[in-house]
Amino acid sequence: MDVILSGNSGPGGEGGSVGIGFAIPSNMAQRVMEELIKSGKVSRGYLGVQITDLSQDLAKQFKVSDTSGALAEDVTAGGPADKAGLKNGDVIRKLNGQPVGDAGQLTLGVTNLSPGSVAKLDIIRDGQPMTLTVTLGERPSNINAARSAGGGGSVQQGTLRGIDVQNLTPAVREQLGLPANVTGVVITQLDPDSPSAQFGLQEGDVIESINRQPVRNVGDFNRLAAQAKGQTLLRINRQGNGVFVVISPDGEGGDTQ
Repeated sequence: MDVILSGNSGPGGEGGSVGIGFAIPSNMAQRVMEELIKSGKVSRGYLGVQITDLSQDLAKQFKVSDTSGALAEDVTAGGPADKAGLKNGDVIRKLNGQPVGDAGQLTLGVTNLSPGSVAKLDIIRDGQPMTLTVTLGERPSNINAARSAGGGGSVQQGTLRGIDVQNLTPAVREQLGLPANVTGVVITQLDPDSPSAQFGLQEGDVIESINRQPVRNVGDFNRLAAQAKGQTLLRINRQGNGVFVVISPDGEGGDTQ
């Protein structure tokens, strides 16, 4: 997915608009005008990753000293970022040597570059700085997703109490419209008073990992969920889009972007 400034994921899978407008730099306006005159359309740079702003909780989980940068939540398989080696959980701190303050700033930087441009990304992965070089693609004209739901494992105590799940079977995968590379367990029932429900999880969400440990089946979920006592980092997939969520045991002070 193209990098866009968004809040919680919307029904279309691209995220909901947060209503923030940006001033268009003069060099971007000039490029747009030249492209319209030349080809009748505007081509925007495409990184192929869903991103979000960093909260203090997420910064701590991903070993970043502050909340500057953009967190890679869902790297599109086979996309430009994936080919360059970007991974889910990487924090992009600079684009072509320029600091990235938040997801919106990265958005402007990428969309101001033409497809085929070579961009340098300075990232932090597991607390270690790295540099990647990516050749930008062209943003697809439409990006969609789907939804539905399906019963298996559960925990009654700890941070992840109140969640019932089942294995992600081929039939459920087809029903949810999920790509073949998505693995995990599907939330089939959610206590509305549970911490997870308060942080925005929904029936039909797929839990892919707990505290960075992969969840391949109900057995993995039961084991890892039973160990989750404090703040817990989940990677979930909703309508084909992966996101990271920090759940607090008391249902307060986390992040659901």
